[in-house]
Amino acid sequence: MRYPPSQNIDRKIRSLVSILNSLGIPTTGSCEGHIDRGSPAPWVKVTPSSARVSGRHDSGERESGIEAGHIRKKALECLSTFYEKRNVPHDVRLEIEKAHSGFWIHNGGESYRRWRTYVNKNALKMRDREKIERYFSVVERSRRSTTLSAYQREVQAFAEFLKKRTENLLDLTSK
Repeated sequence: MRYPPSQNIDRKIRSLVSILNSLGIPTTGSCEGHIDRGSPAPWVKVTPSSARVSGRHDSGERESGIEAGHIRKKALECLSTFYEKRNVPHDVRLEIEKAHSGFWIHNGGESYRRWRTYVNKNALKMRDREKIERYFSVVERSRRSTTLSAYQREVQAFAEFLKKRTENLLDLTSK
């Protein structure tokens, strides 16, 4: 299936975002990863629709948790099948990480975790435009320039896998 390209979705992650949404795995944010700013590896944020309703209360949080569990299970099954016969370095391998609401799909290993810790530590300061410590050193840029393309290729391979899998299922149901 083809979806209209969005100017708000980075080009190297757009196909994964599109296929995840078509599979009922609702994405709410993404990044293809960058050498000189932002995330050192691609990521997609998945947030169930029930969690996006503003003003959630007790029953809404419970419904959100149930929906998130079903969606997370579906995403985990997709990743498990993708990696059944695929051997890649640990930091290149895509993983699912729980978020406050929903979850993240990302790779990048320790490099991603360092960046996420930095963002979490400085989020309020960034919002309030307070001075924060610099994150992008020459060493960090160098590290990213040697790893980012492998991370992006893995995301693209996962998107292609999901597309082929979906097409095969559609072929079976049309026969």
